Amino acid sequence: MLSVNHVSKCNSPLVLEYLNFTLKFPTFFYHNFKPFEVELESFLPDPESDPTLVDYGTLRVYKKSRDCLIVTGYFIILRNLGQQNEAMLEFGSIRADGSLFPLGRSRKKFCDFYNSDFPVLQAVREKSNLPPKGTCPFPKDKYHINGYELSMSHLPPLLAPGRYYMRLVIFQDEQYASGASVKGRMSV
Repeated sequence: MLSVNHVSKCNSPLVLEYLNFTLKFPTFFYHNFKPFEVELESFLPDPESDPTLVDYGTLRVYKKSRDCLIVTGYFIILRNLGQQNEAMLEFGSIRADGSLFPLGRSRKKFCDFYNSDFPVLQAVREKSNLPPKGTCPFPKDKYHINGYELSMSHLPPLLAPGRYYMRLVIFQDEQYASGASVKGRMSV
């Protein structure tokens, strides 16, 4: 398991910005940070994903240092992704029985999602060969992420200790097509 200290030395956008963007929490909730540890339990492509849409290749998440995770590797988009596709980013807790309880969700047309001001996407574009913002449709190709640093330093204090997940899902014509998720545990 990976353990990440709450003080970050990563050069990545704040997870705080991600949560504020995605879950639409007002920023005044984030003024009083408390020490916590985050353990990464898994990064998994969904086994139900359509193998003709995305090949997750060597995409991995690993520990760089005590307080920083790295996303690296390649993935292949096997079909153009356009307005017929939607992307959903979801964050939530994992209950004791293993079921997922969504806390926040953002679902948009794929091009609107990819071309948004989402801070993590902006940083990933800089560390990869992903097409520039404004691209639509998103072209099929092999994409490399070269060491994107993901900081867990600014998770909001309103999250209680427990297990959490974040997942990205792609829909094709309103039907589930592909997805991947990250699961972890937060403790004080």
